[in-house]
Amino acid sequence: MSQKNVQNFTDIKDNSLAILTQYKKAMDHSYIISETDPRGIITNANELFCKISGYTKKELIGKPHSIVRHPDMPSVVFKNLWQTIQAKQIWHGIVQNKHKTGGSYFVDATVFPLLDYKENITGYVAIRDDITNLIKAQKEAQAAERAKSAFLATMSHELRTPLNAVIGFSQILMKKTDMPQESMKNYIEKIYTSGKHLLELVNNILDFSKIEDGKMEIHPVKIDLESFMTNTSTLVETAANKKNISITQENFTGKTLVADEQLIRQVLLNLLSNSIKFTPQGKKITLTCKENEAEVIISVCDEGPGLSSEQLEKLFKPFSQIKEHQNEAIKGTGLGLAISQKIMDLHHGFIKVQSELGKGSCFDIHLPKGKICNPK
Repeated sequence: MSQKNVQNFTDIKDNSLAILTQYKKAMDHSYIISETDPRGIITNANELFCKISGYTKKELIGKPHSIVRHPDMPSVVFKNLWQTIQAKQIWHGIVQNKHKTGGSYFVDATVFPLLDYKENITGYVAIRDDITNLIKAQKEAQAAERAKSAFLATMSHELRTPLNAVIGFSQILMKKTDMPQESMKNYIEKIYTSGKHLLELVNNILDFSKIEDGKMEIHPVKIDLESFMTNTSTLVETAANKKNISITQENFTGKTLVADEQLIRQVLLNLLSNSIKFTPQGKKITLTCKENEAEVIISVCDEGPGLSSEQLEKLFKPFSQIKEHQNEAIKGTGLGLAISQKIMDLHHGFIKVQSELGKGSCFDIHLPKGKICNPK
């Protein structure tokens, strides 16, 4: 071979090596890459593999690749993987791996064998793309779709119940012209109650949808809490008097709050209405106020039956209704507390519940002091 040909060969070799080096650098920058020997023992791992797995290169090299295998992955997946690459084929699939700390991450993996000039397997290479956020987004979308379907199914049932009552009792009144006065009054009261419940349900659904869509805005004003709480309590006075329940308020004098007056009243009316529903005849409901440098805390405490841990878990879920005597749901929309929680979120506050079976319940609403702005 002439010197010129040798030089050309060397140049081609150097150029090819340079190009391969650039490819490798780009791959290392973009993908999670590891190499193993024919037994699956890790011989090399790039920085992205170390970063996503939580292991150092020293901790990975010399260990079987199963060091990052997640227990939730079916063993049949890895059986298929090994059969494919041992047959000198390329395997591709989505794998859930385990982080060093015990968490998990998802990768879109391609695994292929390295062959020598005699077609013998000298090792394996795995090239993976981190798709954890994509999998998370898919799961959230699926959960949202299930929640939407459940919401619509429950809403349909909840709307039909009072509507059927209104139609049914109206038909009875139309057919029976000689109905006794007392019976007629009873049917009219049922129509009125069902219609009122239907209106409450529609209003709550509209409020819930508006908040979910980010279309509800708050209009903060300075509130004198003593007069505000007195006026709010007056709105539930009739319902409380029917059960001879007293409502007392403590420690509101001189205290103020910056918040949306109408929305905070909606939260408190929901809490008070619930307390009246559950509190037995002749008992009492106590409203108290505490404050510190950061927040104002308004508490609604009753002497009702209290809540179990199971009931507490479901308390703020849409259409979840607490049962009286563990067998019959107290009439309501099952949306009030879910809406209240979202109203508190808009105010950058929260609701805390303290309750024990047989010992009543306390609902504390925590509202921050200072200026409150609508989220962008």
